[in-house]
Amino acid sequence: MTEIFSSTVTNNMQGVFGELNVAIDQNVYEMQYSTNIRAKIMENYLTTTFKDELYNTPMSEFYNNYGAFVLKKFITGGRATAFYVGLYKQEATTAVKEKALDNEISGSFSFKNVGASADLSFGKNSSGSGSSTENGVTELSMAIETVGGSPAYPIFTIPQKLEDVNIDLSQWMASLTDKTTHSIVDIADEGLVPISEFILEKNMKDRIGLYMKGGNVLKSYYEEPQIILQCGKGSFWEPTVRCYAYLYTRNHEFITLSHEVVPDVDVWINTKSQQLSRFYRLKIVSNKNSSDMVERYMKVFDYDAPLMESSVCYRDTNGILYILDREKKVGYSVHSDYLLDTYAIRNAVYTLPSINIS
Repeated sequence: MTEIFSSTVTNNMQGVFGELNVAIDQNVYEMQYSTNIRAKIMENYLTTTFKDELYNTPMSEFYNNYGAFVLKKFITGGRATAFYVGLYKQEATTAVKEKALDNEISGSFSFKNVGASADLSFGKNSSGSGSSTENGVTELSMAIETVGGSPAYPIFTIPQKLEDVNIDLSQWMASLTDKTTHSIVDIADEGLVPISEFILEKNMKDRIGLYMKGGNVLKSYYEEPQIILQCGKGSFWEPTVRCYAYLYTRNHEFITLSHEVVPDVDVWINTKSQQLSRFYRLKIVSNKNSSDMVERYMKVFDYDAPLMESSVCYRDTNGILYILDREKKVGYSVHSDYLLDTYAIRNAVYTLPSINIS
């Protein structure tokens, strides 16, 4: 409201505010959607720029650029919106104030069907009902905004006192017979699909889903990739010590490299540090006394990695790199070279032997 009316009015503790929408719905458009179509979109219709942004910008930036949803079903036509602001100086409940302003709004416009067309007008004498003094609302002003219709008519009117308003939008409504003047005026029921539906990778789906839910654990900046070694007891009375090795990516994801019960924590940390430092060439951070509670809180994203040390690489004729885990008998595809930096595995992959598959 401050963008429409002065802050002096909108910040007044006695202020009352209202809005009236007159929508002229003409057409409904819906994207055909099924699991088959969704799979084809993920495989063939996500642009290179979109995927680059998905992998290589912090989630807050990606969310601000692309939003949380994809539009699937929407309504076009025209819409006129009237904004109202006034003062209610008497002591009254919210319900009483709302009813008083509603009476004013009802008396400020006229909508009539005239044959195949319609007349729409705004002003104090449009319908002749209601009175600011009688209803307790004073100093009532309004402004009107239109969406769609011929550009020959004002898109936005400056705020005016209600008694000075005399706006006839009948010609604007008549212009809506031309479909080329239509704009999106509403989103239909079930008209939005979460953008995560079109993301193939589970970890990316999880990141988007968490951000949409207001996950404040997602940091708005990149962090230096590193290897994190954590050791601790699952509970106070548990005699054994469990140790985990994580690849911590710049997107704050914990990728589990190994987890095991060890008799000597210091020996395990020393051995793992040398092994993983030589393989990944990343900074090593160790914590010998992390509790299970801390570990679970920190690991918002936790995924098992292929057993890289025993994996091999294969690159097909399309340039797609495959990391093949021979022990688990699974393969991981890398479709773009920059993903090696996204997941901080470039040095590790370069040490793997290459194979040919015929």
